[in-house]
Amino acid sequence: MGRYADLTFLSEDAAIASPAELVAREAWVGRLVVALVLLAMGLAPAWLGYEAVQDPPLTGLPVILQVALYGIAGIIGLIVSLVGAVGGLAFFGCFLAALKPSNWVLRAGPHGLDVKLRNFADHRLPRGDAIVLRIPKREVRWIRAHDERARHVGRSGDTVSHEDDTLVRQQYLEIGLHDDDLIAVQARLDDERRLWLPTTIKGITQKAKGAPVSIRRDGNLRLDWHTKGTRLRPKLAVAVAHLAGDYGAAPTLESEQAQAKTLDRAAQEARLLDMVQQGNTIDAVIVAKDLYGFSTSEAKQYIEDLQS
Repeated sequence: MGRYADLTFLSEDAAIASPAELVAREAWVGRLVVALVLLAMGLAPAWLGYEAVQDPPLTGLPVILQVALYGIAGIIGLIVSLVGAVGGLAFFGCFLAALKPSNWVLRAGPHGLDVKLRNFADHRLPRGDAIVLRIPKREVRWIRAHDERARHVGRSGDTVSHEDDTLVRQQYLEIGLHDDDLIAVQARLDDERRLWLPTTIKGITQKAKGAPVSIRRDGNLRLDWHTKGTRLRPKLAVAVAHLAGDYGAAPTLESEQAQAKTLDRAAQEARLLDMVQQGNTIDAVIVAKDLYGFSTSEAKQYIEDLQS
């Protein structure tokens, strides 16, 4: 592969055996905070129910009305508890995964750069898989920060928008390579997103999340650094300053995404895939519905077809 034909794939164990001067990994603090908030939300209805039993607030109303109101409150409380418990446990699982040694995306050392092509949350997949792309120093042309104002579905005025009209700042690290044939790397990334892995519940599997790594149309390798689904540490400016000494830093790229409806069909599909890979699947479905007039089920199927 490439100008020097020495881009290689390694297992994670082989990669981490090499020394690293910089390691970029997912932050765990935010996930712990969200997990605790959701778990507290799950427990709140039970606490409110206990307080209501101790001091009934509706004693002055007719019995049948009391029963109806308590029944409605109980159903709402059960739904809130389930959402809080399931969401809290999911984020707590991500927090625990972020504490594992397998939580890293980029390692920089004397040998060059190692980019992990597997999501840190997919740590139950076999460690012996060749999921690390090793990029020798001489294969790197430059590194740069990319500061993008990305389009998300959000609020427009006082109503919920069904278009990607909300701008959100996102940051990426881009690596310019001498290699312009990254078909094998793309194949590995695609394979990872098609995998299913076991969960803590025996017999239940879940789809792999896929690494926050992508190959752009210009042939550069991009690592999501600060997006909706990714929060890498150290900060991007710190990482670029550290890497600049060995690789040379190109000027920071600043860009603003155009709305999807202004793009051609190929660019729209690429945008939708980016949204899914960054954890914005709901946004991708909404945008597909807006662009092509799909129903919700048709839009979901369309997104799945794009991924495959």
